[in-house]
Amino acid sequence: MKKALVFLFLLNLFNAFSQTEFKSGKVVDNPESLNHSYMSMDGTWEYYDKKFVDPVFFYTDGVVQEFDIRLFNGKYVKIPYQIENKIGYATYHYTVRNLKPKKEYGIVLYRGIYTCADVFVNNKSIYESNEVSGGGVDIKKTNRYMRLVTFTADENGVADFVFHVSNYELKFGGILLVPQLAEDTLMQSFLLRNIALELCVAGVLIVLAIYNIVIFFLNRGQKMHLWLGLLSIDLIVVVCTLDFSFIGYVRGSIPNWLNYKTSLTSLALIIPFYNLYVKNLYDLKFKWNFIAVIIDYIVPVFIIVSPIQIVSEYLVWCFVVGYLMSIYLCFLILINRKPPNYIYSFNVGIIILMLVTAAYGFVFAQTRPEGNFGYVLFKSVIMSFAVAQTILAGIKRDLLSKENQKIVEKYERKNASYSRFIPSTIVNYLQVADIKDIEAGDNSICDAMILVADIRQFSKMTVKYTTHQVFTLINEYYKTISPIIRAYGGFISKYLGDVIISIFPEKNDSVCRCAVEIQRKFESMGPEFERYNIPMINIGIGIHCGKVAVGFMGNEKHIDAVACAESIVQAVEIEGLNKKFDSNILISETALNYCRTFIDCLYEGVMGEVRGEKTLLYKVIPNLSFAYNNEGVNAKGGME
Repeated sequence: MKKALVFLFLLNLFNAFSQTEFKSGKVVDNPESLNHSYMSMDGTWEYYDKKFVDPVFFYTDGVVQEFDIRLFNGKYVKIPYQIENKIGYATYHYTVRNLKPKKEYGIVLYRGIYTCADVFVNNKSIYESNEVSGGGVDIKKTNRYMRLVTFTADENGVADFVFHVSNYELKFGGILLVPQLAEDTLMQSFLLRNIALELCVAGVLIVLAIYNIVIFFLNRGQKMHLWLGLLSIDLIVVVCTLDFSFIGYVRGSIPNWLNYKTSLTSLALIIPFYNLYVKNLYDLKFKWNFIAVIIDYIVPVFIIVSPIQIVSEYLVWCFVVGYLMSIYLCFLILINRKPPNYIYSFNVGIIILMLVTAAYGFVFAQTRPEGNFGYVLFKSVIMSFAVAQTILAGIKRDLLSKENQKIVEKYERKNASYSRFIPSTIVNYLQVADIKDIEAGDNSICDAMILVADIRQFSKMTVKYTTHQVFTLINEYYKTISPIIRAYGGFISKYLGDVIISIFPEKNDSVCRCAVEIQRKFESMGPEFERYNIPMINIGIGIHCGKVAVGFMGNEKHIDAVACAESIVQAVEIEGLNKKFDSNILISETALNYCRTFIDCLYEGVMGEVRGEKTLLYKVIPNLSFAYNNEGVNAKGGME
């Protein structure tokens, strides 16, 4: 019985020694796994405040030394753990056992792990800061490096880590993220993947910034694209200055304090840029919003002008202000929402996602074994955020385009309605931007051709036929003659019962061609007049040229387009002489001088009296070769 008890005692003692857990460090369960997965250097670390303990005390001649940590006032801590007196220096010690002997491994050093440090493995320096501050050789500082450092486990598979960390620039210092360890080749790929992700995110943001700024310059009225472009540029700076940044890898000479300020400033500028973007995106109307914008800019200004130690002291409050202003933006968006509501709800969801991710990445993820996972997640969400905002801006631009198109169509319909009563040519003469700006008395003088058309024997028709027949006759007359006049570049100045007074701004043979086409058109409309039970009508036309005053007369309640001039009165008298000379078209000699290129007519001179004076006039007689079709004039030898 006694032998059995002794055996059990020895067995338990053996098991106890075989399962010994070291107070500081970690034992690798499966060294082979480090060629395809990472080991987090979590667990317990030794910490010595205000001491740079010589690595020889921890590892000498291939042996990990055991001593009472109270010798250097040390204690055991859990990573992440910042330097206790906020600004100072300390030693961190950690031992990894059961690695492959003489095998190369690697860890990535960046601000979240080392801040400013010298790193030793097995009493050999693997990373060293190259500068010292004025406090002496024990107070080291460095630039903004991100480096993959490699080391070799000793013949017993031990890697004894000593970090000499100093923090004389920032409040937050020490080992603030859980380092990761793996075989050298795997860590290289780990580093390259993170850099590739950052380059991808930065590349997308660069494209979005260029796109939005170009859209702004093409559409100056859409300032939302300007602010979104500036926001994208700011996000590029955020991505390139956070931990695991490409800038830190290729430009290690950047001072740590400068990188830190740049990173914090760019983070703080997200809120004011986004505020101005949202205001223009949704056209928000809130009279106190300028106060929010001022508060938004106070934080980045404070970060820029304040000493780095003051900034780090109040950094938490800066983030609190940023979070409160983000919540205010959500409130502002929701109270101003209007259809389509999904644009507003989607944007609020994006803001909340950004806030949650930022909190996770900068606070909670730092305590997790994944190490830099929080930063990777935050950068990915930044890219998604910028893409989503650009999509929203595009949707809003399309909605604005549709709204503007509706406004334009409405405006065009209104103008078309106005143009039925007010000739657009007169409006153009007056150089008025909008018909609504026209006032009674507005006028302009032009030198033009004048065509007056009149229905023969119209007074007798009004007695012989019913009122309905007369109205039908006049309406068919107007419907027929008006398109022809417009087709030849003229506009109708006035309808006076059966008389039409039209003006042709261009002094050429178009007016003569128009007169001939009107005559031919009415000659071919006999069957249509019979269908309405109205008689075939004959048209008399007089053509003249001279100065004409066109404009508007009336009062504030009603205005009317008018054209008045001595030359119009003369044209009316010339048209009246058609009865005397048994002609259909009469043209003055002055007007004929501009129409001689129209060679498909014969011109027969007659002497008539216009305004009491003998005047040489000409009958316009179309040639037999002149052919008319329903699509317009088709004359041989000169007309098109």
